Amino acid sequence: MWNITVDFETYYDNKYKLKNGKQDGMTTEEYINDERFQVIGVAVKVDEMLPVWHTGTMAEIKSQLLQYDWKNHICLAHNTRFDGAILKWKFGIEAQGYMDTMAMGKALIGSHTSVTLRNMALVFGVGNKGNAVYDALGKRRIDFSKAEMDAYASYCKNDVELTHNLYTKILNKYCFPVDEMYLINLTLQMYINPKLKIDTARYEYELNNLKQKKSSMVAAAGTTEEVLRSPKKFGELLSRYGIEPLDSYARNNKEFTDLKNNENDVVRNLVEARLNVMSSLQEKRIERYKGIGQRMDGYLPIPLNYYGAITGRWSGSDKTNLQNLPRNDKGLKKGLVAPSGHIIIEADSSQIEARVLAWWSGQNDVLQQFIDKEDPYKHMASKIYKKPVEEITPDERFIGKQTVLGCGYGMGYKVFKLILEQQGTTISFDEAADIIKIYRQSNSDIVKTWKQCDELLFSLVELDTPTAIGKEGVVDSYVNGIRLPNGLYINYFNLRKASFEDGYEYTGRRQGKIEQINIYGGKVVENIVQALARIIIGFQMANISKDYKVVSTVHDSIVCVVPAADEEEAISSIRRNMCLAPEWAKGLPLDCEVKVGINYGELNAAA
Repeated sequence: MWNITVDFETYYDNKYKLKNGKQDGMTTEEYINDERFQVIGVAVKVDEMLPVWHTGTMAEIKSQLLQYDWKNHICLAHNTRFDGAILKWKFGIEAQGYMDTMAMGKALIGSHTSVTLRNMALVFGVGNKGNAVYDALGKRRIDFSKAEMDAYASYCKNDVELTHNLYTKILNKYCFPVDEMYLINLTLQMYINPKLKIDTARYEYELNNLKQKKSSMVAAAGTTEEVLRSPKKFGELLSRYGIEPLDSYARNNKEFTDLKNNENDVVRNLVEARLNVMSSLQEKRIERYKGIGQRMDGYLPIPLNYYGAITGRWSGSDKTNLQNLPRNDKGLKKGLVAPSGHIIIEADSSQIEARVLAWWSGQNDVLQQFIDKEDPYKHMASKIYKKPVEEITPDERFIGKQTVLGCGYGMGYKVFKLILEQQGTTISFDEAADIIKIYRQSNSDIVKTWKQCDELLFSLVELDTPTAIGKEGVVDSYVNGIRLPNGLYINYFNLRKASFEDGYEYTGRRQGKIEQINIYGGKVVENIVQALARIIIGFQMANISKDYKVVSTVHDSIVCVVPAADEEEAISSIRRNMCLAPEWAKGLPLDCEVKVGINYGELNAAA
């Protein structure tokens, strides 16, 4: 594959810099669109040719960059979200496609170690990264002496060589899957060439509404925002109505939030008012999206992390996370709109984890329910409440649904009870234990896979031998974990017997930190099922993208922007692709729910 490897070096200082992990800094979009942005220079390597350094004014650099045949080459970089966005947003140059060694590294080693260019170059043995970038702190282009610029040029050209060599080695020695490279490109296109738009006027309207609501609640509570914000003053105010001082007046303190049900109207109003005043997340999100729209000519770049988890699932990034938008926050979602003459289509894979679990574990009675388009949640509730399926009430079906979705990975009755309580349903410990027992008795093949995966962990640590797990020919074990049907792996690096009783642990990444993570049979099953579901979603996304613009993926859904004139045909095509399983998943029944609309907050079920 022909590629042009690039690396931009840009101005930065102690206050104007990219966010790095949990360190303070700007998002990529904020940084590139800031008035302080300046390209110091860029190194370019075409295929196997020697890299060339370009510097000068932005206009001069653009003229130099336009000499390259971008339309017939892949743009390759380490963190291509950054370099590809500069190329497109600042110079108007679009490549044939995009590839990223950082993204490839996340799939191969990112679950347990850093995927910076410095670290990956060492891990894969392709060379050493220099340190000249640290000498550039606070320097504009005109501040460099010739010797300093020459040193910076050498540093940048070395980075380009490292990136090219890293890419070549990953392709040739590690046989990185072509299908996954296609998904990396799709993920980068969502950011570099965005198609979803932002309605800044709508967000201004929503902000005014939120501020008015906050003012009204403060007025109705008969106090001031200053009192509501101060734990001490607020506690003193509540004490006038017989409420004893609490350790905390935060929304995560159940003792405090339970006061919303207090018999005294004044207390209820005060609690609601404080919760509303202290909740600024929605306003901050709207302000952020509004700002992006203003800087990006009304478009929303979607910054997804390819392979954001050990299972390969995408994750949100750069403070712009469609993955965790509140389900009922219509105000925020309504501001995300289709371009003029287009519509948004969201296709959500129905119960994909439950389907994959039943298929992969050989739980054929449950699988048949999906094939026959019956309701597996009612069937589960029927067993729990010992009554015919047709007599199951909505509340009983809810319990059946939570059981099917929550208990497939070995969950215990205490956790199950807690999860139901978080959903607003209270049952006793005995009732929770009975439900868990009924689930396990009626899903013996699923339970069997937990035991198989327990044996897998034992064999990897103690015997170093392969172990059969789940449906034959789908996944198999290897020295560090599990080989997946897409050619990638679930890696349990440094797997070992843990210090606690009968457990295992491995070196993994959790919430951005590298630490030892507990692993057991049920958790391995969960990892496998989620990884298989993710491969299926990726397969479907790739197929859909051949005809329609995929703008995001959110959990198990795919979001597209399509011409309004193509609505009927697009819905039919997208639905067909969402029900199509890869070759390795024959016999897996898939289904989906398709919604359509002109904004993301008002999507209606498609016919």
